[in-house]
Formats: sequence, C-alpha cells, structure tokens
Amino acid sequence: MIDKSNKQEKNEMIMNDILSKIKDAWDSPIVLRKDIAKFSFGLVTARSMQVLDCRGQGIEESITINGKVAYPLDSAIEWLESRIKKQVIRNERKSHKNDFMLNG
Repeated sequence: MIDKSNKQEKNEMIMNDILSKIKDAWDSPIVLRKDIAKFSFGLVTARSMQVLDCRGQGIEESITINGKVAYPLDSAIEWLESRIKKQVIRNERKSHKNDFMLNG
C-alpha cells in the first residue's frame, strides 16, 4: 500500500514539473485569453476562462489591450496550479467516499 503522504508528495512533484515546463515553453510574459487553451494544453478554453472571469473565479490579474484580455504569465501559472490542487483535493474526497462504500 502506498503511503498517502508519499503519494501527495509525488503528485506535487509531478504538478510542479508540468507547470515549470508550461512556463518555460511559453515565449511571452503574457497569456492572451484567446490563447489560454494552447497555454494550458486544452485544460481550459477561452470561453471557460471568460465565464470564470465573470464569476470572479478566473485569473485575478488581467489587463485589456485593444479589447483583448491578457494575463501576466506568473499569474496564469499560479491560477492553473490552484485549479489543479482543487481538482486533486476533490478527487481525494471522492476516492475516500468510494473506499468507505466499498469497505463499509
């Protein structure tokens, strides 16, 4: 059986490696909203980001240039990291519920 803390550490290392590679591969200090899907490798679409921004759940720092929304690269990375962590927590909760149901 894999120790829970070891699994969490491994997941965090993988996540940090992926985010680092995304940041290194991006050749601009900003990410245009229209390019968010390319930036996130399809994890988030421009339309989803627009909705999230309207709900106050998007990337906090943004600028508008000639009617185009852009995000600072570091803010986009931090936001993506926070979304991944939330998803991991949700998945852990689901697995606990399923484990309990299977065992109980």
